[in-house]
Amino acid sequence: MNGFSKEVFSGACHEAGHAIAACHLGLVIREASFTGAEVRGGASCGYVDSTPGGVFDAYVAVAGCVAQLRAVGQKESFFIFFQAQADYNPLRELFAPYLDKAHFEAYRRKLEDDVAGFLYQRGVWEYVSRFAKELLLGSPLPCGDCMRLTDEVPRAKLVEIQQIMLSPTFHNHMGRRVGHAKRLELERMLREAVEAVRPAFGKAPSFDGFERALMEEGYSEDEAEKLRLELSSFWPQPDLPG
Repeated sequence: MNGFSKEVFSGACHEAGHAIAACHLGLVIREASFTGAEVRGGASCGYVDSTPGGVFDAYVAVAGCVAQLRAVGQKESFFIFFQAQADYNPLRELFAPYLDKAHFEAYRRKLEDDVAGFLYQRGVWEYVSRFAKELLLGSPLPCGDCMRLTDEVPRAKLVEIQQIMLSPTFHNHMGRRVGHAKRLELERMLREAVEAVRPAFGKAPSFDGFERALMEEGYSEDEAEKLRLELSSFWPQPDLPG
């Protein structure tokens, strides 16, 4: 861990998980930071500032805990989950119009597992580890450094992520203990949850100031416009799989 404790490195992996997930969706990281300080009472000691992704922000939000669990070799951790309430509270607000508490918890577990299916791939995890190490060597990382570190991260089309997020399938990529009866109940809840959240994919995020922010970070006008078009092209008529 290059002289850093496992706990500190896992905290950096938390922020790196957000960053790699955001880049996977084609979002732009404006800045990322991790102080390495001890966390008390659930207070945050890091952040990743990325462009808005609407409902896809949920995919990015759960990636922090998913990556941190992998870094400490655990499948569940109430402490890590408690620390990450700054990630999960906006997630609850995002889905509050569509899901009650029980359905939200089922859908959260599914999202975490979906993200683990991406982040836990060997090649992808190497990007997470590299980003985490850079955070520990010098924070905050400006946009240019963030994009350099994530340049080779596989990019997905939003419609592909949408299909994943609207699939009721639970793969258990994280290897959590789920008994047969609980799995049947989880799958039932997920079938109901994915139908309930479907309308959320028709609400576009705000792209106000998107190009200006990128140009301030050194992107050319053409590059900034291309990135905006790549993201916004999904939203006018989202393709909702039946």
